Amino acid sequence: MIDGYLNSPFVPVMFGQTDFVKNFSDAGVIIPIRAIIASKQWYDGLSDAERATVNDAVAKANAATQAWLDKASVVALTTLEDAGVTVQRLSEEEKEAFRELSQPVYRSGLLPEADVETWLAVANKTR
Repeated sequence: MIDGYLNSPFVPVMFGQTDFVKNFSDAGVIIPIRAIIASKQWYDGLSDAERATVNDAVAKANAATQAWLDKASVVALTTLEDAGVTVQRLSEEEKEAFRELSQPVYRSGLLPEADVETWLAVANKTR
């Protein structure tokens, strides 16, 4: 039995889970990832000017994706509510408390410390 749900707001809608997901916490800790993947060998073989072009394109794509995601996330939360799911929208203080209370899990040994540091750096950069 699911008593609550912590995921991207898109997931229960996309996978038709709103018939059994009745509560959703919008903690902002699971963000849908949109990634650009390129070969390091290819990238390293580019000239400085070509790398600058790629870097600029990635920055523009990231900004456009974030703008889309900001709007789409609001729509996803509303769609959840329209489907009868209770959405808890956490304040920044509540989100920070969630982050602090989650810290022991990060360092529980489930992931190597280097991986934890990488993910924390990425998370902090996106806040």
